[in-house]
Amino acid sequence: MQEREDLGQGLIAVLAFFAFLAMRRMHLGFWRTAVLMLLLAAVGAVVILLQLLAHS
Repeated sequence: MQEREDLGQGLIAVLAFFAFLAMRRMHLGFWRTAVLMLLLAAVGAVVILLQLLAHS
């Protein structure tokens, strides 16, 4: 089970990194960018958690 949790954390980190790369050109300001990144990471975490639960 630990391997799956590590994989999920890695996937969320990669998702957040690519979201940052995509949003840095949008010129939204720091707070809007931070909120969007947190929302995207939260949605990604929920999706990955549901997938892990479905396959365990």
